[in-house]
Amino acid sequence: TVNSSVEHRIDYAQVEVAIDPIYEPAGFATTSAGVTTNFISDLVGGNYTGITGSDANKFTVPMTAISTAADFYFSFKNVQTYTGMNTILVSAEICKSNAALTFGMYLFNFQNSTWTSSASSTVTADVCATDRDEVFAFNDTTIGGFNMADHISPTGEIRLRFLTNAPGVVYNLQFDRMYLMLGSVNADSSKCEISWGTGTAANCANTRSIGEGITNTPVTATWQITSAVEYPATYYALDNDDDVTNAEYAYSSNLSFPVTVASTTSVTGIHYAVKHRSNVTTITQDIQLKDYAGTSGVSGEATGSGWVSTPGTDSNALTTYNYYDTMRIVEQQNGPDDFVDTANNLMNMRIRTSASTVVAAGNVDDIDFAMMSIRWINETSRVTLTSQYAPTGGSLVVGT
Repeated sequence: TVNSSVEHRIDYAQVEVAIDPIYEPAGFATTSAGVTTNFISDLVGGNYTGITGSDANKFTVPMTAISTAADFYFSFKNVQTYTGMNTILVSAEICKSNAALTFGMYLFNFQNSTWTSSASSTVTADVCATDRDEVFAFNDTTIGGFNMADHISPTGEIRLRFLTNAPGVVYNLQFDRMYLMLGSVNADSSKCEISWGTGTAANCANTRSIGEGITNTPVTATWQITSAVEYPATYYALDNDDDVTNAEYAYSSNLSFPVTVASTTSVTGIHYAVKHRSNVTTITQDIQLKDYAGTSGVSGEATGSGWVSTPGTDSNALTTYNYYDTMRIVEQQNGPDDFVDTANNLMNMRIRTSASTVVAAGNVDDIDFAMMSIRWINETSRVTLTSQYAPTGGSLVVGT
């Protein structure tokens, strides 16, 4: 402004210095690649912020010559973990300049200096200008014998490698966004439940793996629940749409995740990732997080339900899968410590029916992947009970 007498008043200021389980590229190195275009900074940013990596400003990596594979890796720094964390989820928005180009994704094993391939050793991706978000889970379900700790260096680095095939023409890979999310998939199928509908609860083990485009048909089996008519003998509040119409069909299931909060830790946010579909447009599904506080309505849950709906995750997809994670939508920040059962070291997610007009049997949903995680503050010497601090001073840099 040209007005020299503008006055700015600050009523509230807060800075959170926390450990977040989402990591973006902090470095790039090549073994064999041509001259790159743009910068790894073009890959950074979440959809729900004012900065997004998914903006068509692509970091391009070409082959160095004909019949010579491109081989390079991205580095993610300052990685920290909690007890119970068991999965490294890789998300990369990619396209390739020609259909002949394929590639594999790998994580570096710092214990034996080798590269661990994702479960799908060959990724096809889409030809530019169509981008596709490829999401791969690295854990001991998708990769036998996988040890997460081996793939994080003593200084907290993770390396993600891309290795292409070697076609007879120089092609390139183009990256629009990239990040890792670290968290916990279900590790005990006895801690899964179908509270409305029929199926095998132990098949929740199928939610531990993902290895394809986010809307693509899964390459592995899913957890399936067959709908049941109102009302089953036992169910939880708001397992169904709870409207005035009876004889509608619905399904609801929930599963738990291992998360241990250390005595020096304060939870400040809840992260999650989930891929699913209802398989019918007349049943809408809602993703919810379990609130263990025991006080109705405190954290935004529907009164008496015990679960809190995640923003923007209602869907009624017939064929296309829906994928959500908290890099794309905002994480749960209201009463985050209420979402961890610290007595049993668990968190819980429910996939319920939020709307239904179905009056015939036979609908089966698909839950392909589910993961939860936390953002936390780690204080070895806790000063306040809630890890919150008020400003004690300040200085005026410009102005009067």
